[in-house]
Amino acid sequence: MSAAHLHLVLAHAPIFGILFASLGLAWVLFRQSEHVAKAALVLLIIAGVLVLPVYLSGENAEHTVEEQVSVSHDAIEAHEDGALGAAIATGVVGFVALLILVGFRRRELSRTAIGLVLVLAIGTGSWIGYVASLGGKINHPELRGATANSAFDGERGEGEENHDDEDADDEDDD
Repeated sequence: MSAAHLHLVLAHAPIFGILFASLGLAWVLFRQSEHVAKAALVLLIIAGVLVLPVYLSGENAEHTVEEQVSVSHDAIEAHEDGALGAAIATGVVGFVALLILVGFRRRELSRTAIGLVLVLAIGTGSWIGYVASLGGKINHPELRGATANSAFDGERGEGEENHDDEDADDEDDD
């Protein structure tokens, strides 16, 4: 498994953790369920912890993919610029969730605390989702608005020519 592949695999955990935790917390605001609230808070804590290896694996992933012809270096920089802030925000949400979970261990979770962490989770989830979409543009030319042909052209090695038109001409000669 390459460093880039590892980074991609790890990156999904905090994103989905925040998503499912946000859904759980929203559910708790409408249907008071302490078990769901605690599970959602634990998911946010896990997301806050898992964002560290995601962030740390980014540099190695960059070195792995930067030699590829089809990689957009501008997209790498944009993704990298947003990644630190999103990682910090995810860590903060995880820490707030931990404080709420520990603070309300002996008593009922307040709706205000749940609402606060939900707002933080939605904001952080939006941010980390945006950073993830920037990451998707690094090696996915179709997300950069490139045409299908230019997406395949980027995969050709240097010195390789496009012989598609020549092949079509050869078929006409037959």
